Amino acid sequence: MVWRFLKHFGMNKATGVLEDFTAAVVAFDPETASRAQIDMMQAELHKLGRRLAEAEAEVRREHEETAALRRTYEEYLKAAQMLETKLREEENGQTRAEIETSLTKVITKLEQLKPEIEREEQEDQEVEAWRAELRRSFEELGEKLRQSQSELTTAKRQLEMARLRKERAEVQDRRAREAAGVTGSISALSVALDAMNQQTAKLRAESETLKLKTGLFQTEQLESDPHFAAALTAARGTAGKEKKSLSERLAALNGRSAPHHLSAAE
Repeated sequence: MVWRFLKHFGMNKATGVLEDFTAAVVAFDPETASRAQIDMMQAELHKLGRRLAEAEAEVRREHEETAALRRTYEEYLKAAQMLETKLREEENGQTRAEIETSLTKVITKLEQLKPEIEREEQEDQEVEAWRAELRRSFEELGEKLRQSQSELTTAKRQLEMARLRKERAEVQDRRAREAAGVTGSISALSVALDAMNQQTAKLRAESETLKLKTGLFQTEQLESDPHFAAALTAARGTAGKEKKSLSERLAALNGRSAPHHLSAAE
């Protein structure tokens, strides 16, 4: 039994072990514990919890045994007192001797039980204090582990949020670069189209000028031909100088055909 073992082991040694455990619990920093440390400590704490529960059940049984021993002592003491009273009242010598023998046995037993019961009660008090301190440290460590678990969960959630924010920022940055690239491409395309349009207009203007120059050049080439020039001069000299006859002119005024024989010379 664990508490009997503690009694035999020595409460001083047991107290030293408990103090070491308590100091370790106090020194444990839940903010700096790693996941591996927490998992390991939780596993060990779970085992310790089972053993502690079993030990506490055992100490309750020992307390009950001590209490039963105390009740037996009280009953024996009461019986001894009754025998003492009866012994004083008894007048028969043989009966008095028998009562005295019985009373002697009871008193002897009570004298044996008293220091044993007192020792058991004292040890029970010490063990109970030891158990209470162990339970307190156990619960404190459990609370620290829960705090560590909570802080790790919070840190994990914050890390995940930071990762998501980073990913969103990267996506936004990529989209911004893509948009800037599209905008730049559109601007470059617009510039290229403007240049093409300007070049086309320039070529078109140069083409029209060339056509005019070519036509003029060809006309100059025709007029430099002597035969063509003479014919052109004759055509230009006769055109517009041909006169109508008087009959034709009068007929034009009257809206009829003029006689063929009437002329302007006549």
